[in-house]
Amino acid sequence: MRFVEDVLVLVTLRLAIIVIGWTTPTHAARLLLFSATQRFRHDSIPTAIKVLQERGASIDVEFDATEDASLFTDANLAKYDALVFLSTTGEGVGLHPILLREPNL
Repeated sequence: MRFVEDVLVLVTLRLAIIVIGWTTPTHAARLLLFSATQRFRHDSIPTAIKVLQERGASIDVEFDATEDASLFTDANLAKYDALVFLSTTGEGVGLHPILLREPNL
């Protein structure tokens, strides 16, 4: 049953990627998984990272994982198609100020 749940997560993620604009991707989507926490930490975080990285190729997605907020620079984030906050906890989680600013909509 666990395998089915993992596959459903990957399929849902791929559908989300298609919906937000990669209808005909010319390259594998590259996503940055950020899982830093303060105080409470979900036990599932390492498993989620492992499953996403292992099975990402099946949906044409590459996953990089980090808990290092200093990687949130314009230059580094430009390498990614999306940023996933994976079970983060805490106010700001020591985030770089760029992530705490108001969005320019």
